[in-house]
Amino acid sequence: MATELDDALIDDLDVPIGWLSAEHAARLLVMGRYPFWATARIEYRMVVYVLALTIFLSETAEPAGQPARWPARRWAVLRGHTDGAQDWLRWCSYRLHQPVTGSAAAHRMAHSAWQWLCRRGLHHDDRPDDDGVDLRLGVYFARRALDPPAGE
Repeated sequence: MATELDDALIDDLDVPIGWLSAEHAARLLVMGRYPFWATARIEYRMVVYVLALTIFLSETAEPAGQPARWPARRWAVLRGHTDGAQDWLRWCSYRLHQPVTGSAAAHRMAHSAWQWLCRRGLHHDDRPDDDGVDLRLGVYFARRALDPPAGE
């Protein structure tokens, strides 16, 4: 028999499904396009975060799901957001600072990914970090991960 405490715990449970789904889809895209990248590489994490933020912040209400099942319109929207590093930065920053709708935990995770990118030196001036990796490469590889495979 459920109690008031059980109901309160369920109401307080904020599972970041939107972010987890976007990050999973991003990992599938990166591993599909760059299967030999080690998951420990900074480039891997950077591209996953760029893609996950793009997927999560795009104006779609449904969870990311499997990229193979996405409609053509969704692919076009995501490609449009990743056409250039500066435009992506401005768009992403703007979307992250909009009022939170949906899961607060998912937005916290998105902010955490954004902060990781910023800590690595990936911000508005496109300044390379200590490893020489910068946002232009992250957005470039993210955009390539969204391109259809050759021959399609």
